[in-house]
Amino acid sequence: MALRDIGLNEVPLGVESGDDWTLQRIDKGYTAADILEQCHKLKKAGIAYWVTFLNGVAGREHSRDHAINSAAGREETESR
Repeated sequence: MALRDIGLNEVPLGVESGDDWTLQRIDKGYTAADILEQCHKLKKAGIAYWVTFLNGVAGREHSRDHAINSAAGREETESR
């Protein structure tokens, strides 16, 4: 049975970051590529989604990469 068939039509995703270094640091258990793959599947299934990112989660030393890679990943999910 498909999720959409049982009434799931939107889902929040607490991905926290689109940056692999940051995801590994906070032990999320997935990569930025995994996030994109799952977002693509949701979009294909007609399920709306939104993602949340945690500003500051990468610490000062990596905050720029976290922000840039998170924004790039978000843009890619919109373009698929």
